[in-house]
Amino acid sequence: MVYLDNYIKPLLNSMLKNFIKQKSLDSLRRCDQNPQNCEGVDIFISAGSKEHWQDSLEFALSNGGFMIWGRRVEDKEKWVQEIITGGIKGMEKSLLTSYLKSSEKLGKSAEFSLSPITINVFYCNDVGLIGAGIVTTIIIDSVNPFWAEERRETSSRGVPVVIFPFRWLAKILWLHSSVRAYPTNPDMWRGIEPPEGIITRGGLQPVKDLQLKSALVKALIEEIEKGIDKTLELFERHAEVKEMKPEVVQQPIPVEKYVLDVSPDELTKVREAVLQEFAVEPDIVDFLLSVLVYGCKNVLLIGRPGTGKTGIARFVAEMLSFEPVVVTANAHWSRVDVIGGPMFIGTGSVTWKPGILMQAIARHIEAKKRGKRGAWLIIDEINRTDVDKAFGEFFTIFSGPEPSEWVVPSYIVDEWSRYSSMSKDDVYRVMLEEIRTSLRKSDIGYYVPPDFRVIGTMNYVDVSNLFAIGEAFTRRFARIIIDYPSDIGKELDILLNKIRRRGEFADVVKVIDGELLEVIKKVTKELRNVERLAFGPAYLLSTLYTFLAHTKLKLATEASIENARKEAKKILRYAVESSLSIAPLWDDELRNKVKDVLDNVLGS
Repeated sequence: MVYLDNYIKPLLNSMLKNFIKQKSLDSLRRCDQNPQNCEGVDIFISAGSKEHWQDSLEFALSNGGFMIWGRRVEDKEKWVQEIITGGIKGMEKSLLTSYLKSSEKLGKSAEFSLSPITINVFYCNDVGLIGAGIVTTIIIDSVNPFWAEERRETSSRGVPVVIFPFRWLAKILWLHSSVRAYPTNPDMWRGIEPPEGIITRGGLQPVKDLQLKSALVKALIEEIEKGIDKTLELFERHAEVKEMKPEVVQQPIPVEKYVLDVSPDELTKVREAVLQEFAVEPDIVDFLLSVLVYGCKNVLLIGRPGTGKTGIARFVAEMLSFEPVVVTANAHWSRVDVIGGPMFIGTGSVTWKPGILMQAIARHIEAKKRGKRGAWLIIDEINRTDVDKAFGEFFTIFSGPEPSEWVVPSYIVDEWSRYSSMSKDDVYRVMLEEIRTSLRKSDIGYYVPPDFRVIGTMNYVDVSNLFAIGEAFTRRFARIIIDYPSDIGKELDILLNKIRRRGEFADVVKVIDGELLEVIKKVTKELRNVERLAFGPAYLLSTLYTFLAHTKLKLATEASIENARKEAKKILRYAVESSLSIAPLWDDELRNKVKDVLDNVLGS
């Protein structure tokens, strides 16, 4: 429901912004100084529930700060008949009379010397005084249900019943700081206790007694003075966001559009780059790229430690122009870490911190605006967390294998909105606006962008320290096993070429040739046969770097490279031992097996 059209709303906004700051504060200050001056200020209090005020303020956020309120009519037919026969009476007449006086003065004065002014003070049950505004428009509407209570009420014919037909708009001049911070989350609101004798009933009531009126102004004037600018900025900022990012409700795109727009030539270049950078089987790379680009699925990379799972995931994402958002799972993760939840900030304030998934989706949207294809979420060591505890709603969002089934439920975004602060200090609000205004909308939520991917990695060594991953979780991914390369010689060529391209050991890498190369192959093969020991390409690469660094030091002090070669096996032993995982340090059986391999191949 919109009562303000595109002409009148900007006009009132411009006019009232000046008027509020120039005249309304002056009138309130005079009333604060002397009760007799309060004759120039008509004050009405609107009292209602949190639910009603939430509906009203959500309307204000969408309509430039114009609040809507209404007076309950128990017997609408009788009320309408009374208006027809005798005109508006009671509270409605009192408010209308004040409003008409104000309107008449406003129409005659270019300087807005409005007297009296009609102030509407907002009282929220069980909270206190939460805001105030200037009445600008009177409406009688018995057709359009507005409040949630009205939308729930229906006639015997199933038609919604309007139970607040006498309505008015007020340009909000002040909201309590807690309401400004959480305008759509009443549970976070705090208010000002009204002076004794002010609130005598629910609904609409005038404050006629000058002493009471002055007492009310005294209770509010300091907060109003401090909060006017921030309140006006709140609605201006919200209007700018909506203007720049209008919400677009669209239907899901056809399935064939889910395939990433990657040319065959680009895909070939990515494949070649991966095979140059990582010691991994070509078939595995082909499978990974086909699933990510054409299969439109999330991927779970499974393998031993050090096989390059995380590095490959990051590298492929970057080569395809997706920014990698890399996080490492841990046993303490919960729903807050993956999806999001309330978080205390500052001095007792609360905001909603998005979890890694919601942050990555927002990053995906933002990256597109910078010319990237988007962003992909990479979760390393995913089986180190309790999946049932942390990933429950992940199952809901990725309920099926196809992107057409990937939907963020509305209640998650609504929860984020309720806790989100309008403060510029709330860095997560930008992410909320990205998601709320950029994602395609469905009846149940917001479609996850079809080119967004989640890549998880998990290893199967030392499983006693890891959580079990159930079928319900793994079936939401294409599972790809990355094991040790089948050809150690080819693996060494890839790793040594990688070292040569980086250049820091160009002068000593020639030491690794002939006999020493065969020794390294044999050590690698034997170590990989040791049960429970991880020695993948990453460990081998670390060994090579450590060996070359120590050899470079030798060459700085030795006359020739031949002298360095004489101690190569001794240096290689140190390099291997320093590159292994720390498990052999406390596992006597494993340490003895490693010692046997090194003694047999390199000598004791």
